[in-house]
Amino acid sequence: MPTITLRLELHNPTKVKQDMYERMTEVNTAFANWLLDHPELNQATSKIFKAFSSQRFPSAVVNQTIREVKSQKKN
Repeated sequence: MPTITLRLELHNPTKVKQDMYERMTEVNTAFANWLLDHPELNQATSKIFKAFSSQRFPSAVVNQTIREVKSQKKN
């Protein structure tokens, strides 16, 4: 079966989405820096985010941040 390549034109994000992405980036960066100094980093799960902030934040992003911080801490 031949492969079909589609080119999709993506629209620029709205101002609201740009602001949301910027806020999420700021929160995620602050969480990663906080996590670097956390004494229980090796046992960290997405629930640890509640100790950092009362904001709602996607657990997939939190889990990925935890994985990346753990790998950087080892190096």
